[in-house]
Amino acid sequence: MRIGIIYEITDNPYFSDSPVEFSDKISEFVYPSEINDICKSLEELNYDYEIIDGPQGLLSSIEKKNICNLYFNKSIGFKGLERKIPVPAISLLYNLPIIGSNAYTMTLARHKYHTNRLLKGMGFTVPEAWYISQLKDIPNNICFPVILKPNEESDSLGISENSVYTSMAGMKEHIEYLLTTFKQPVIIEEFIEGEEWKMSVIGNGKNAHTYGGVNSLKKGKIMIGTLQTREDILENNLSYKDLDRNERYVEAKLIAESIHSNLGLNDYSRCDFRLKDDKLYCMEVSTHPFLSNSDRYSSFVKAAKQELICYNNVIKAIIQVSCERNKLYATV
Repeated sequence: MRIGIIYEITDNPYFSDSPVEFSDKISEFVYPSEINDICKSLEELNYDYEIIDGPQGLLSSIEKKNICNLYFNKSIGFKGLERKIPVPAISLLYNLPIIGSNAYTMTLARHKYHTNRLLKGMGFTVPEAWYISQLKDIPNNICFPVILKPNEESDSLGISENSVYTSMAGMKEHIEYLLTTFKQPVIIEEFIEGEEWKMSVIGNGKNAHTYGGVNSLKKGKIMIGTLQTREDILENNLSYKDLDRNERYVEAKLIAESIHSNLGLNDYSRCDFRLKDDKLYCMEVSTHPFLSNSDRYSSFVKAAKQELICYNNVIKAIIQVSCERNKLYATV
């Protein structure tokens, strides 16, 4: 079985001869370490693989009739709400089986406000939220404390220690800064001050299974009363601790599986919670969790290894559920 690994190489500073610092304008890139770990795992699992340079590379390989049995979609684009759409859209057009969610759910998960409102409508507990596309949208009925975020970014882009407000003082100016700097709407979200949990889900539909969960640590301490900032990511301040398998863990496990299924996510996802006063709030869902072979840098892998034991088993499980969904039984 040959697997095409799709990710952006051209224009990605982490794959250039002169790497640059993580851009303040772009929220995430695929890292060489993640791709290297996936490739090594595929080799050890006896899969052939081919590297494909983003959507353009995929179109070029299709034109040359160089088709793989399955595609591991790690393409995340560079900017914009729809930047993860091209590869799943191309795969739909050409009937190519890919690992990962479809274009709609990837875009939905990037839109923080829409995800929040949809989950609320489905009956899940979420923070209160307000969508601000211009200053006049700021409501008068805000329940403090709140956190201000660019609505369409990830990896804590636009979030700092100054992003939490306990009153309106200075908030309007901060919102104006975010609107101007990131050229996208802002979400005002109720700030849940409790622990931050991350749950790893693999599977599809009713067969989705949470393989483990971790508690986020900031400088070695549980994140109660604090938040994950852009600086914490850049300065490697974050690490993860396995969650105890208690009653609250079981609740988070079942909610994560239900969200994965109800949103129609494919193959694997990460569901993030905040726990406050023994109540779980769903904060967001990741359709593209980081998959490096590192318990420190990949919360998804560290959590999934609680049941799957090792990194190769995590990658193998993702491939197997995707093959089943794509009806590739003979090639698993």
